Amino acid sequence: MPKVEKDVSHGNGTTSEHQDEVVEDKQSDVVESDEPLFEYSDLNERQLAAIEVLAVEPTYTKAAAILGVSERTLRRYMGLPEFRRALQATRRVKYQEVAALTQHWAKLAVETVIEVMTDKATPAATRLSAATHVLRAARAYVEHEDMALRMDGLDESLEQY
Repeated sequence: MPKVEKDVSHGNGTTSEHQDEVVEDKQSDVVESDEPLFEYSDLNERQLAAIEVLAVEPTYTKAAAILGVSERTLRRYMGLPEFRRALQATRRVKYQEVAALTQHWAKLAVETVIEVMTDKATPAATRLSAATHVLRAARAYVEHEDMALRMDGLDESLEQY
């Protein structure tokens, strides 16, 4: 990753000059991994390759075409508990990587929506749509926080038993 210099105008440790390089590096870390995420001694190379493809492809048909195997082979692999565990673990890691990217860009996304929402030159329908997105995000946050508080309360209740 390139050296990042402090720039007060961004407040996030990046300069405009280096921002694109940092973004490219962060995206390539997530998207371009050819290495298996886990080591599984009970699985062969073809099964490990199938795990990597199934973790990102929506259908057996597409995954089978990429791997050059039949859908039946993939379904047979899915019958193996070790294969299913490895696939689930790989999907979880890939999802966490996507979640981290989402968190990284969330502030910019909100700022962009607010900019559109408050720009008088933007058509009213577009501003209304932006305002709706802000309200939905705020509601979702409150609902998430409420659920977290309820879960904490349940945990405390269970600890008493």
